[in-house]
Amino acid sequence: MDVSNILEGLNERSRNAFREGERIRSFASYMKDLTDDTYRFSRSAAQYVRDMFDFYGSEERQSMGEKVTRLLLFDAPFDDGKDQVYGQEVVQSKIYRNLAHFAREGTAHRLILLHGPNGSSKTSIVRVIFRGLEHYSRQPEGVLYAISWIFPKKDVSAAKLGFGAKGRISSPRDNSDYPSFAYLTGEEIATRILCEQKDPPFFLLPLKEREHLLKAAMERDAYPEESPLHFLEGMLCQKCKSIYENLLNAYQGDWIRVAQHVRVERIFISQRYRTGAVTVEPQMHVDAGIRQLTTDASLSELPASLQTLPLFLTYGDLVDANPGIIEYSDLLKRPIEMNRYLLGTSEKGTVNLECQTVYLNLVMMGTSNEKQLDALKQTPDFTSFRGRRAFVQTPYILEASKEAQIYGPMTKTIGLRQHVAPHVADVAGLWAVLTRMRRPDPDNYPAPLRAILSRLSPMQKAALYDRSQAPEELREADRKLLVSWVSRIRAELREDVNYEGRYGSSPREIKEVIANAAEAAGAGCLTPLAIFAGLRDLVKEKTLYDFLRLEPSGGYHDNERFITEVEEEYLKWVTTEITDSMDLVEEEEYDRRFTDYLQHVMAYNKKEKVRQPTTSEMMDPDPEVMGGVENLLDLKEDVDTFRTSLVAKVGAFVVDNPGAPLSYRDLFPGILKALKRDFYRQRKTRIRKIEEDLMRHGMEEFGQLQKVDQEKVETTLHRMVNDYHYCERCAKEIILHVLKLDHIPGITE
Repeated sequence: MDVSNILEGLNERSRNAFREGERIRSFASYMKDLTDDTYRFSRSAAQYVRDMFDFYGSEERQSMGEKVTRLLLFDAPFDDGKDQVYGQEVVQSKIYRNLAHFAREGTAHRLILLHGPNGSSKTSIVRVIFRGLEHYSRQPEGVLYAISWIFPKKDVSAAKLGFGAKGRISSPRDNSDYPSFAYLTGEEIATRILCEQKDPPFFLLPLKEREHLLKAAMERDAYPEESPLHFLEGMLCQKCKSIYENLLNAYQGDWIRVAQHVRVERIFISQRYRTGAVTVEPQMHVDAGIRQLTTDASLSELPASLQTLPLFLTYGDLVDANPGIIEYSDLLKRPIEMNRYLLGTSEKGTVNLECQTVYLNLVMMGTSNEKQLDALKQTPDFTSFRGRRAFVQTPYILEASKEAQIYGPMTKTIGLRQHVAPHVADVAGLWAVLTRMRRPDPDNYPAPLRAILSRLSPMQKAALYDRSQAPEELREADRKLLVSWVSRIRAELREDVNYEGRYGSSPREIKEVIANAAEAAGAGCLTPLAIFAGLRDLVKEKTLYDFLRLEPSGGYHDNERFITEVEEEYLKWVTTEITDSMDLVEEEEYDRRFTDYLQHVMAYNKKEKVRQPTTSEMMDPDPEVMGGVENLLDLKEDVDTFRTSLVAKVGAFVVDNPGAPLSYRDLFPGILKALKRDFYRQRKTRIRKIEEDLMRHGMEEFGQLQKVDQEKVETTLHRMVNDYHYCERCAKEIILHVLKLDHIPGITE
């Protein structure tokens, strides 16, 4: 391989990318964009961050009985979903509403404080916002520019200021006739002075000129109905202002000669390099400082009018975070005295240093756990603190399927070195959510709901939150009533001091259980059975975790019992998978039986005849066909009421989904479950025989089985591996576990 070709190709691509990305520009080139798209090139940090959220879009989703807006930023589309935030749509919307308010006001005048229990995704939310800003700043829609000052060496003549000279890469759109030092190469530059505060180039324009630009943009409807405060009132930092004024004096008011010293440089937000995305850990020092520039030898190359000018460099977290976001991690762990200055800084956007006031352009965020916030509420400072903070409650997730998604990336990583059986994340997520449930207070609801809610178990409440699924034992009318109240049931405890989702198992603890279970499994499979063992060890540690010390009440907070209940749910899942894998009945048989049932029910309700499939004769609806299914359902209402509600539900589906095929599996999951349960009962002996034969697979005695029995075992294993993602080892492990049980709730009773 020719190394020279590689290097030449790399060099060419680098130069092209540098030029096309317009990494450096003259002020005249920048002005063309500013006049064409005044808003995009003059946004405040609040407007920029809000626009970043909009860039990734949103979509409506259903969550806990109501429509919520999912901000697609939190799906992390810029990095194939890595570290995305699952759930928390309410939190996302609250953050966005605050940003939208700041954008309308033109400035972020409050610190957004995410508060919640440890491990409730507060830091993850901020991390995704940072990564979104990093990606957005590299897109044309998110371009950001700052200024620096260029002073050429004395031997650089005016003739060398032309564009396109050898060794220089100018902006592809810079066809200005105005000379500029912006494109001078390194050997032609005597001194370059950065603006640490990353002042945008339009700060160089006099206020009157900005007003004219804004008016022109508004006349052509090119500026949103938001405050242009940042554009109209933003000023150069003290250092840049001193340089500007001295150059203007030296050139006797020739503004264009001042502008030729300005290099417009594209900046990219980066948390790693502390540009526009900075995290401040709890610490004991102020977050900004200032020092005089006295040691830089290149300052002697400055024009004489600037050499005696005292220039000060600002530094620190607040300065580095311009023009993006600063995050105060565990803000309230810092001594209250260290946070007092943030009261004014967050409200006014300024920080007072030794010899100057620094004006900031950033969004301030913070995180805190509830214990620190509770302690602050007891102090006299809380009133001042409250008025300058936007509080965003960040509880634990209460939807089991979303909680399970949190552990998906972890189990995927574990799966690179050992097999992970199905449902590891599912059982972990369900148990975690059960520990977070709070008992509803029936007295807060109308009479028809009180009796229902007084008997609602944590497992039933979890199903209600996750799938809007009401308990099967309720009458159809009561199920509908309960489902219609899901969002209000969730809201009951949202504003309580001990809100639902404040207490319970943290994802951090669950991840530790999963990691320990994987380690204990060694080269074996990581299975849900190992997770249950790990959870039983966890609930013994009552001195370590607050949620384990909560007294059980009406079935709630009974964390040890929850393990048994989740295991029972898991056994229902795997028993269905095992029996389905045996291929003893075609899936279409369930569909046929239900379709036949529904046909007779609809004819019964309409008092019509049914066509007999074999003879084509018209006959009355068959009570045995209807009763054969209904007897499996443990109906709580009379048969006629149930049949009427079933037909009404089908009709509503047809109206809401014109042309869509009817899927009773989605519309009536309880009936499908009952049919499969009946199938299991009828074929229990045959199923047990196949399970016992399967345990002989791979052993010498397996060859002694009849050919037909061997084929049934091979079929079962093949489908469990290919359809449900077991391996032979964990398939046998779970089947052995099932064989030891005489009773599986919901299946064998």
